[in-house]
Parts: sequence; C-alpha cells; structure tokens
Amino acid sequence: MDVSIIIVNYNTRDLLHDCIQSIHDVTAEISYEVIVVDNASDDGSLEMVKNRHPDVKVLESRKNLGFGRGNNWGMRQATGKYCLLLNPDSRLVNNAVKIMFDFMENAENCEIGVCGANLCDVSLKPAVSFGRFPTLGSMILYSLPLSQRFRNDEGLVMDEGREPFAVDFVTGADFFVRRELIDSTGGFDEKYFAYYEETDLAYRLSQEGHQSVIVPSARIIHLEGKSFNNALKRKKIMYESSLYYLSKYDECKLLFKLYCLINEAKFSIYRFLSQAESASLWSEMVSTSRRYRTKK
Repeated sequence: MDVSIIIVNYNTRDLLHDCIQSIHDVTAEISYEVIVVDNASDDGSLEMVKNRHPDVKVLESRKNLGFGRGNNWGMRQATGKYCLLLNPDSRLVNNAVKIMFDFMENAENCEIGVCGANLCDVSLKPAVSFGRFPTLGSMILYSLPLSQRFRNDEGLVMDEGREPFAVDFVTGADFFVRRELIDSTGGFDEKYFAYYEETDLAYRLSQEGHQSVIVPSARIIHLEGKSFNNALKRKKIMYESSLYYLSKYDECKLLFKLYCLINEAKFSIYRFLSQAESASLWSEMVSTSRRYRTKK
C-alpha cells in the first residue's frame, strides 16, 4: 500500500462523508486505504461510513481519544508506506495524495520527513497551511492586543505554481508523513488532547534532521474550525496545549511565567465581561494558566 489516509472523527458526519467522497473522486494512479478513527460520535457518523463507504476501515473508540491518540491508533493499524493525516473538514481539490507521494518518493527528498498541501477555504482563497515553531517571545507578542494584524498572512500559500519550500511545521489538517518516522518516534505525544501535536512532532523530527515541506501544487480545501463547533472551548484546548508545548521545550522560566500572567489578566477581564457559560470557560483558562505558572 502506498498511502494510508487516516481521518479522526468526532460528530462530523456530513463533513466526513464529503471528505471521504472527495478522496475517492480525485485520487488516482496510487494505492491507498482510508481509515476512520471515530471518537465515540453520537451523530450517526459510524452508520454513515458503514452504509455509504463500506470500503473504509473503521476503528471505533468508546471515548473521545483526542487528535493525537486517535491518529496514533490509526497509524498503528495502517499498512501504507506513508500516512496522510487528514481532518474530516477537508476536501481534496486535485490528486493531492499522488502529488505528495511522488514528491516524497523523489530520491532528492529522502531527508524530508513531512509534507503538506496548499490549503484553501471553500472559495479557494488561501488558508493557513504551515507555521513557525512557537517561542515564548512570539507567543507573548501574539497574546498582546492588536497583534493579529502582524500575522494575517502567516502560513498562507498564494501561488500553486510555486516550487515546494521548507517550513517549520505543516498544519495537522493534512500531515503527510513517512511511516518509518512514525515507528521510530512513537508518533504524536499523547499528552496533547488537540492542537500542537503536529508542531511537537515536526520539532522532534527537525532535531533529527528531517525537514517539513509545503507542496503548493497539491490542493486541499480546509474548512478550518468546522470540526469543532464551540469556538471558545476550542480556544481553551489550544491554549492548554500551547502551555504544555512551551513548558516542554523552552527553558526560560521567567518569560514563561510572564506569558502566563499576561494571559491570566486578559482572561480574567474576558470572564468579567462574559455570560455565565463563557465565563466558566474563561475561569478554567485562568486556572490552567496559574497551574502551569506555579508548577515546579
């Protein structure tokens, strides 16, 4: 098998159907399998896959394993030389799987560990495809007011005719990785529930000399955030993952405490201004930040 396409699903039945259908519609001249890891969905996702896509292998979990653990499980069952970790809110525009496979098979690219596609939104406008490894300095900057204006174009690929180029990490929405590197590294760190797993793995691979690369000619639509219907809960999980990542790799404890303090102050203001349900989530974020800041 050339490629194992692994999709971790949680209550995204219709998006999952569209994602699988797009794979079958445009993928050609390559052998592949599709593995769906279902994280205890209750929206009929499993029934949909079994009835409409009987060729897809389904792994059923009795609880929500999260992104990293779910993908690790899928990759352990995979038979492909490569694994493509694909979000259910993604749709293939062209034969992206074959394009990325051919790129990785090129002998000149044998040291590249991961590649990713040129992501776009449903209107085919550029979406975030990659990122830089976070540092405490960059995270403090981005936690300040008005910082968003400095990162609007970060991670966007404008030209599909552009040559492949190296990046720090490829977004987890379409993470095309050599199976042998998953076996040698153990895959994702399962202490992350969601977000930053791909950043962490790409960083570990980079320390071993394996680059991550974007292949602009491979096109995939990513409906970013559609697989997570609560934006604030998504932000909470993302923030906790960022704290774990920074505490794992950055040695400057003083800056780390400053980052936590800035966010504690900001989240406390948001909590005061919010309705009850949102205020509770902001409180949890303040508590998480304080826990990391005071951890010895």
